[in-house]
Order: sequence, then C-alpha cells, then structure tokens
Amino acid sequence: MTIEKGEPWGSTFDDELPGLAAVDDADLARLADEHRSGGRMPVILVGRGDVATTIGADDVLLDADAAGARHHRYPMDLGVVSLGNRAGLAQRTVPFVAHVMGHRWPWWLRGLSPWPELIVMNAPLASGLRLGPRAHPNDGRLDVTVGSLPWRQGREAKRRAATGTHLPHPRLEVSRKGEAEFSPGRRLRVVVDGVDQGRWSWLSVSIVPDAFVLVARVA
Repeated sequence: MTIEKGEPWGSTFDDELPGLAAVDDADLARLADEHRSGGRMPVILVGRGDVATTIGADDVLLDADAAGARHHRYPMDLGVVSLGNRAGLAQRTVPFVAHVMGHRWPWWLRGLSPWPELIVMNAPLASGLRLGPRAHPNDGRLDVTVGSLPWRQGREAKRRAATGTHLPHPRLEVSRKGEAEFSPGRRLRVVVDGVDQGRWSWLSVSIVPDAFVLVARVA
C-alpha cells in the first residue's frame, strides 16, 4: 500500500541484509526493474543517490556491518519513462527512482538556460536541489513541472530551489499525476536519474506503486 497523508513511512529492518545493493539512483532503478516480477517486491540495499539523501541514509555499502548500525526498510514506487521520436512510439524505456529532466539546450549550451523545461520528480531532491518539494517516493504520484524560464529567472529559480521555494511560479505549470505524456515540439535532451539518454521528441512517464523495498542504514 502506498503511503497515506500523515501516516509514518518506513520501519525497522532486523533481517539479514539483502544481497542486492545499489550504488546510486540509476543502479537502484535498474535492480528494482530487473528483479520485480509477479507482484514480488525485491529488497535492495541503497548506497548513494538522491533517494538515499532523501531518507537520510548513511553510505551502507562502505560499512554495512558497522557496530550499532540500524537499518530501516521503505516501500518504494518505481517510475518508468518511455522515449521516442513520434508520439506513442516508444524506442527506449528506462526505469527511474528519483527524477527525469528534459533540457532544451545541448549540454555545452545549457548555461543559456539553467532551468530544465521538464522536471518529473518521484523524490524531492535532485543533486541537492529540492525540485519536487511535495514529491514522495511512495505516494503513487509523480510531481511534474513544465515551463521554460529566461536566463535570469532560471538562475534565480535554481537558487531558490535549494529550499524548494521556487514554486509557485507564474511561468511554471505544476501537477501531480500517476502518468503523463509530453510532445514538447522540439527535441529535449532527457536525463534520467542523472544518466543522459539522448535527445527525444516525445516521452511518457508513469509510476508503479510499491514496486520494491529499499533498505538503508540510518544515523
């Protein structure tokens, strides 16, 4: 069951540590996607990444058996993004746990517009920025922000995003959805959990609730 508003999330994990271990967000998404089947929720130990930072995890992969370490378990949703050059025609499908970004400019010109035109968040953080201040990785929803900003406004929004106060913004459309589809009219460079997936003209995103269990050592 996905989390309900006001309900506690996570519980103490006292079992033997799982054999699956992820080093970052992209690796976590890959393992979750590869090992889920028939309604079974794989259990995965997390190391670094925006999801790990969100829950306040230590780097369990470096010192998982430290004396006095406490581990917690968290049910997690898994995002899926389909990418293509024509609407409805997926040429690549990529799982994600934290975020999807769509940039108009190629990476060497991104300084012209420091703000992504498309932001899809399953967790609140992206490289230290709180781009999805209302996002939760187990609420069955994706937080979607669409809109382009001029360079000065983009730089200011990025500065304010450190605390999540860049929203609301009159030029940014924000929604919370279980699935969404985008045909931006131009090819966007799509970055999924920090991994560049190339430039695409169409993409759709969806969420798989309660797809896996994350285990993390907490301070």
